[in-house]
Amino acid sequence: MSLAILIKLSRLDYFIRSKAGGSPSELAKKLEISRSQLYNYIDLFKLQGAPIAYDNRRKCFYYTEDGRFHFTFVKSEEDLGKQA
Repeated sequence: MSLAILIKLSRLDYFIRSKAGGSPSELAKKLEISRSQLYNYIDLFKLQGAPIAYDNRRKCFYYTEDGRFHFTFVKSEEDLGKQA
C-alpha cells in the first residue's frame, strides 16, 4: 500500500470522526478520489470493524461509536496500550 493511500485513509478517518466530510461527492472531492473509491474505502473500514453510518440530515458519514484508526507501526502489545 502506498503512502498516498495511507494518507487518504487517515484523512477519511479524520473526516468521519469530525463529521465534517460532507456528502459522498463532497468527501470524495476532498480526498481527491472517485465516489466509487470512497465507498471501497468505507467498505474496507467496515470490514475492519468500524461502525460507520450516514446522517442524511447533516449529509455526512460518522462513527456510531467512539474510535479511530491508527496507521502506524506498533512495536509490541505494551506500546499499543500507550497509544490509546
